[in-house]
Amino acid sequence: MKPNFILILLILLCITTIWKARSLIAPEDRGVQCQESISILDIKLAKEQSVYTAAYYYQHPELFTDLRQVQKKMNDTKDAFWLKETIRVRADAQEKTYILAFKHLTDVQLNIFDERGQILSQRKAGLFCKQKDIMPGDAINFFKLNLQPDSVYTMLLRVQHNKGYTPVLNFNLYEQAAYLQRCHQNDVTHALMEGAIVAFLLYIALAYLISRYRPYIWLFAFLFFIGGYSLLLQPSIMSLLFPQYPELGASMISLMSRLAGISFYMLTIDFLNLKYLDSLYYRLSKIIIFNLCAVACFILINNYFFYNYNYSNYITIFFGVVHMLFFCSLYRIIWCKIDQQQRYLAYGTVFFVTGLAAMVYSGIMLEEQAIAYLSILTQLFALAITMLLLLGIRLKLRKTEKEQHRFIQNLVRERTIKLEDANEKLSKQQELLVLKNSYIQSLIEELNHRVKNNFQLLYSLGNLYIGKVGHRDHVLQVMQNRIHAMLVVNQLLLHDQREKLHLYSLFSENIVYLQQIYDPKKMITIRLDLDTNYSISVQFALPMALILTELLTNSYKYAFPSHHLVTPECNVYLKRVEKKAILSITDNGIGCVEVDTRSSFGLSLVEDLCRQLKGEMEFSHTQGFNYKFEFDTLF
Repeated sequence: MKPNFILILLILLCITTIWKARSLIAPEDRGVQCQESISILDIKLAKEQSVYTAAYYYQHPELFTDLRQVQKKMNDTKDAFWLKETIRVRADAQEKTYILAFKHLTDVQLNIFDERGQILSQRKAGLFCKQKDIMPGDAINFFKLNLQPDSVYTMLLRVQHNKGYTPVLNFNLYEQAAYLQRCHQNDVTHALMEGAIVAFLLYIALAYLISRYRPYIWLFAFLFFIGGYSLLLQPSIMSLLFPQYPELGASMISLMSRLAGISFYMLTIDFLNLKYLDSLYYRLSKIIIFNLCAVACFILINNYFFYNYNYSNYITIFFGVVHMLFFCSLYRIIWCKIDQQQRYLAYGTVFFVTGLAAMVYSGIMLEEQAIAYLSILTQLFALAITMLLLLGIRLKLRKTEKEQHRFIQNLVRERTIKLEDANEKLSKQQELLVLKNSYIQSLIEELNHRVKNNFQLLYSLGNLYIGKVGHRDHVLQVMQNRIHAMLVVNQLLLHDQREKLHLYSLFSENIVYLQQIYDPKKMITIRLDLDTNYSISVQFALPMALILTELLTNSYKYAFPSHHLVTPECNVYLKRVEKKAILSITDNGIGCVEVDTRSSFGLSLVEDLCRQLKGEMEFSHTQGFNYKFEFDTLF
């Protein structure tokens, strides 16, 4: 459906609603309107000159004049008036209980006299009458009367209107059944409207809790204050909520309407993003909101303390015109700037402006009498506005969700493309790294093979030299042993291809080699006590192999001479004690009397290697050679 067609349809609907309600906002005839079973014999009015009782005015009929002549002089005075009504109940009247109803009057005192001049009843009612002063069966806007058929009664009504308006003496006398039926229809209509408002309030509250969309707050506040405004316009609700302070309840009506207007302005600012859409109207709306707050406080004080409701009505009319001009000019300027969803707020504003126009018209033409008819109109317009705004907000949220979904999809697509590019770059980098690693590995293998070949070359040259001279040179053989220890470490490194070497394999291969050199007949027993799972890093492996080689070489050379009768043996063991490693190399040889480590190259080498491993060394040589090493960072 096109927006222009929707706008035209809404305008026609508003005009139809006002046209159908024209009978409601038409002024009523003043005076007492009666049922067919009751006849009016006399209606007169007198202005109260001084404080007199009802009996005084009953006994002085000359004080009363024609109703129309006195009404021209009433204007907006707060003086008291006496209305004299003489009525006859027909003999064929079926009903004995009647209702004398009136509207908007603040203080009414009813005095009923019979044909003999005896006072039958005295009662009070009115909008400003406290509940405790109203007799049971009566209300703030009617009296319940028991009238006998074929009887004449004189009613003296003292009327004092304290709201600054000209009092409208629109008393209506109904049979109780007819009045209850009329009230029932009105109550049902208001109940349905208020029920719809409550249902919308619950829906809006749940929608906000789910979506956390802020315009829901202002829509809730607008509908809540409109509902409060329409409720307080009903006399039964007024007497229920403010039984002892009716003046305060009447003053709260205008406050509710101002708060509803403030909420609608806040909704307009928030839903339209007026701050970014049009800065001029944004500032104007803030000024109007500030003035509405000030005016709301002023009118509340003015109505409650000074009872000048007529002056407050002029202020309401002025601001109603301001609201209409503001919203009409606003949407004329920004109509092309807002989207389809935001235009639903404009459609709702059509009802808002129409309701304002109805209030301004009724406030000028009917003044206070318009209050009775505004309750149902405000409820109708508020529900129409709420439905349109809910539809607009829902469409706005749906559009936002689609935009977010589209944004997320684009973001995911962009991220996917970036990830694909990154993965491609990583793949290329990985290929380069694999090539580099392969090249480095080849270089390392080549280096290790060359180191191995160099060690093997040195070792082979030594063997050739020994074979050439025909005997084993002591110094050359020791050097051969050290070269072999380094060669074993290099072979294990190439074989295991790991950063750590098995200590058991390192020790066992060196022990086997030294045994083949110095003890081919295996006369000396070598005991190796070492956990096969112990592994050490490459930087510790070579010093440990050299230490073992040096100490076992010394044992083979010096510990067991040919005349030594003890069964020769050497013990090598290593164990962990807490976080330390303890290495022990001992033999049961002859030992020696004194050892000079400075003159012994092998023992000096062992001490240097121990310091390199950050360990401590202890040894004894009196009963065999006993070496004990303690390392902190071996494993």
